[in-house]
Amino acid sequence: MGSSIRAIELASKVKEKYDEKCIIINVRHTLGEALKYGVLCMRGFADVDRKARLEGVKALLRAEYMVLQVVAFPKDDIVREPDTEELLHKAMKLGLMLLEVYPGSKIIVKMNENILKLLSK
Repeated sequence: MGSSIRAIELASKVKEKYDEKCIIINVRHTLGEALKYGVLCMRGFADVDRKARLEGVKALLRAEYMVLQVVAFPKDDIVREPDTEELLHKAMKLGLMLLEVYPGSKIIVKMNENILKLLSK
């Protein structure tokens, strides 16, 4: 378990440097390569938390080459990162439709309630 925590800490340092402009270059390159092999639909996962912000979500939503399902992935969960819930709401307003969480995550129930509220507006 100690190595997992260390890996999360190291990933957090990388996420602090996320930039939509750099990410979109990599997204478009990856999608272009996938198209060469006949891939027409992909799912892209973007970290969403205080450090990653919405940089990955914004970049993935700008992808233009194919059908791309954009998934927010709050790895650090709402419990560890209280600002994450607000970021997920912003991501949904940008066009995010999918959310992936760890099994048993507290965020599942809370987000399901909030998604229903947003959809009913």
